[in-house]
Amino acid sequence: MNGFLVSSRAIASSLLWLALSIMACSATPPAHWAQGGMPIALGQAYWERDSDLIEILPDGTITENGKERLLIDQVGRVYYKNGDPYALLLPNGHLVGEDNIGMGEVGPVSASFPGSAFAWMAIDPAGQLIRYDQDGNEYHDGKWSGCQGPMSRTCMLVSHVIALGEWQRRPRVGVGVGVGVMMPLN
Repeated sequence: MNGFLVSSRAIASSLLWLALSIMACSATPPAHWAQGGMPIALGQAYWERDSDLIEILPDGTITENGKERLLIDQVGRVYYKNGDPYALLLPNGHLVGEDNIGMGEVGPVSASFPGSAFAWMAIDPAGQLIRYDQDGNEYHDGKWSGCQGPMSRTCMLVSHVIALGEWQRRPRVGVGVGVGVMMPLN
């Protein structure tokens, strides 16, 4: 009987430790998530890029080729498709993610990387999405329709969030130079 009591305590202790570990590792929503951030317009708009179609639906659903990808609301909150917090657009244009990680700046027609003074993307008056590399060279990344007036910042927010996610997922490959030391294995 004593062995059963010890092993059940060990199991309970292990389960408690596991639960606390999971809770400690989970991300927290951005500060001010509950009250929201910058008011943004919701409406119908779409971004045609190569073979992809990104749509903003009037209810705040963001789809890619008809599949739900993200959700946004009228107070600048961006949600994962399962409803968990992803990012919040603050009234000053700062975009913050989970654990208050800076995700850049979003204006009505341009967006920048965190800590950068220069835009990495912009939407021109005709709806063309222009991306800039680190040398300032322009690259076209499709065209938005329905992004006039109050919808311009909403389209810029969606563009920035989607492109930033793609940029973060790309492989980091490069050539490096370094000093190596060879030692015999005997």
